[in-house]
Amino acid sequence: MTPQAKHILIPMDESQSAENALSFCIDHLATPEDTLVLLHVRPFPENLVVEAALGMPSAAVDHDYRMDMDKTISIDFLKKTQERIVKRGFQAETESLCGHPPDVILDRIKRSPPSMVVCGHRGLNSLERVFLGSVSEQLVHHSPVPVLIVRK
Repeated sequence: MTPQAKHILIPMDESQSAENALSFCIDHLATPEDTLVLLHVRPFPENLVVEAALGMPSAAVDHDYRMDMDKTISIDFLKKTQERIVKRGFQAETESLCGHPPDVILDRIKRSPPSMVVCGHRGLNSLERVFLGSVSEQLVHHSPVPVLIVRK
């Protein structure tokens, strides 16, 4: 019996830890029949959100411009990463979404469940984790599908 092709979700940013997760997935998990789903989550530009909430007139224009620029950069990054994957003989899809990364990733998982999630580990110390939180930690605790965290 042939195993069913997997959809493996890989949250990506331009960090080394995300690159490590992608490399591990390609080298050890994925087959050419599987689809790697590259997800980049763009956080909201915080200062513009505050300005818009306060009703500052320039905030809407600046916010839309910044959001468009961030989306363009995100899509470009994902396309370049996708091209590298395809050259290695794997299938890849891309998604660029906006919001708080752990919430957006979990929402995406629940909306269209992948076979598994492979993500990097930032290596935050315990104090940083308390104040900043950890995307991988949130995924492990709340994802309905298996999550593999790749350390270095």
